[in-house]
Amino acid sequence: MKKYSEYEGGEWVALLCDHPERAEDCDWEKLKGEDWVRLLALRPQFLDHCRWGKLGGKDWVSLLGSEELDSQKDSQFANHCQWEKLSGLDWVCLLSHDPQFADHCQWEKLSIVNWCLLLKDQQKFADRCPWERFDGADWSILLQECPVFADRCAWEKLNNTNWADLLQAQPQLSKYRACR
Repeated sequence: MKKYSEYEGGEWVALLCDHPERAEDCDWEKLKGEDWVRLLALRPQFLDHCRWGKLGGKDWVSLLGSEELDSQKDSQFANHCQWEKLSGLDWVCLLSHDPQFADHCQWEKLSIVNWCLLLKDQQKFADRCPWERFDGADWSILLQECPVFADRCAWEKLNNTNWADLLQAQPQLSKYRACR
């Protein structure tokens, strides 16, 4: 049988999930970010042992978006979150499913591609979007999925290729072509 001193992070997670009473034997430093996510999602009572600095942006998205957590535990973890570690794509993944974290978002991290992805799932963030940064291709991509934003479009930015792509998916938007 393997000695506890030889256990790696994943092995500690498996042991602690089945036998939380073994916490006193755990070498918490061996747990990596993804190990903490798995452990805390199933055994949130170990949050006082967590080495929060080991969690990266994707780890935070996984932890805060975990199906196993209720809102009380969710807010406990949010209080520890190092929001600056989240990339633009991390923010898209989190806000698409958990828009309640928008107050923490560093919106400037979102690229136009990130905005297109987010707006497909959460149109409520449209007022925060930097529409002036969209080029013709960006508008074409977004409007193919979300024609609801047609009233915000700078139609003059679309070239013939953008129009062809857009109208293939959304032919009803051809009425805007005269706006060029």
